[in-house]
Amino acid sequence: MLLYVPSRLSARSYRRILKLARTFADLTGEGNI
Repeated sequence: MLLYVPSRLSARSYRRILKLARTFADLTGEGNI
């Protein structure tokens, strides 16, 4: 998982990325984020 976020990204973008990552994990059957 790419949880590294460049400093130029805002907190809102970071949360959106986390949400996408969590959704992707659910789709792949790995919802342990």
